[in-house]
Amino acid sequence: MVVAVAGHLLASVALAADDPARLLPKPACGAGWSLEGRPAVYGRETLSDRIDGEAEIFFPYGFEFLSYGRYVNKEQGFDVDVYRMGSALDAFGMFSGYRPEGAETVKTGSDGAVTESQLFFYQDRYFVRLQSTGTPETGKGPLEACAREVSRLLPPATGAPKETKLLDLPEVVKGSVQYKATSLLGYDFFPRGLVADVMVGGEPARVYIVLTDSVTDAVAAFGNYRAYLRNSGSMVLYGEDRFGATLTGTDPLYGNMLAEQRGPYVFGLVRLNKTAAGFPLMGKIRARLVR
Repeated sequence: MVVAVAGHLLASVALAADDPARLLPKPACGAGWSLEGRPAVYGRETLSDRIDGEAEIFFPYGFEFLSYGRYVNKEQGFDVDVYRMGSALDAFGMFSGYRPEGAETVKTGSDGAVTESQLFFYQDRYFVRLQSTGTPETGKGPLEACAREVSRLLPPATGAPKETKLLDLPEVVKGSVQYKATSLLGYDFFPRGLVADVMVGGEPARVYIVLTDSVTDAVAAFGNYRAYLRNSGSMVLYGEDRFGATLTGTDPLYGNMLAEQRGPYVFGLVRLNKTAAGFPLMGKIRARLVR
């Protein structure tokens, strides 16, 4: 199996060719579960050898390398993948994208989720995936025990990234916040940001916050959204003041919407049952962004 590590990794975290499993417990991961064969490390050029069809998903999140090992116990086994991402926010983004709907929360790392056959968690800038293989499945116990061992080898957990706390609001559905590193809501003019399910006036909707690097970038993103709505024939009302701008109307993909630009942020609500019901939540988000 090919071992490849990006050449720009800092010396403190580079994996030596003769010790590719420094992020993997050895010789075992939990009682009775032994490392099978040699672990491997994959870089950008070789990641598809390990996760063919999924590799491209990781690159926008600053993927640096993957340390992989397989642990076995008789006819059962599970794979452990430890991904080093660009930042804690990127690691959260991968976790939030892979977290199974309805999965049980597990107290490993900054946040984790477990099913009978899979466990996911993130910690610092690492995203970790454990998946059982073979018949019968291993169950939650061995996955949880191994995850704790992996967690001990990683930098200490620092909690949720500060950006996600912008959506720490009672209206936000627990466990629904996601970070998207590209094309938020599927729109190229929204480069990256947060999205979550919310309850507005007793009805479900979606909230988003576009994260840009400057006020200039936010103004451009908002202007592109306005132009897109206008060119699509959507009915929108536009307003502006010295602090930013607002849009009220309909989105061709998401129905009733509200949007604002304030400083380096664009934020809004889509899929609203009643547009006016979203104004109080927009005010709460605005207050968090401009304070």
